[in-house]
Amino acid sequence: MLNYFDLFGLSVRYLIDENELTVAYLKKQRETHPDNSGNSSDSSILNLAYSVLKNPLLRAEYILSLIGKNTNTMPQYLALKMFDLREQFAEIQSDEDKNEFVRHQQEYITNILKILQKHKIDSDEFFNLFCEAKFIHSFLEKVKNNACNWN
Repeated sequence: MLNYFDLFGLSVRYLIDENELTVAYLKKQRETHPDNSGNSSDSSILNLAYSVLKNPLLRAEYILSLIGKNTNTMPQYLALKMFDLREQFAEIQSDEDKNEFVRHQQEYITNILKILQKHKIDSDEFFNLFCEAKFIHSFLEKVKNNACNWN
């Protein structure tokens, strides 16, 4: 399996230097881009790897996949929390209050992603925090996609 971190000469870790990642990406892209006698498939892989590692949520999910963790099944403790979150949102009447709810949850996700930096990538804390951020993010994406149907 291709390791995106190896592709850019980085060690597998959650906290990365984004400038270092960008420099490594641009260097590799110059080598593999079709305009420079490269291969479009290799260039596409580089683009995907870069977009995954640049995004903190996707990076965490990728790291967990590297160590064999299944991030597609919601842990039981989180199912109840997500149910409560959906109920809270369903009870909100005004668009302004719904937007405020979404903003608050986005800030919560941002804080979770900052806290992830303090945990080892193979710890239960890292996994549980990631799952919470992932499923709240997924819920918010669905909410935003249905924004025109709010009232």
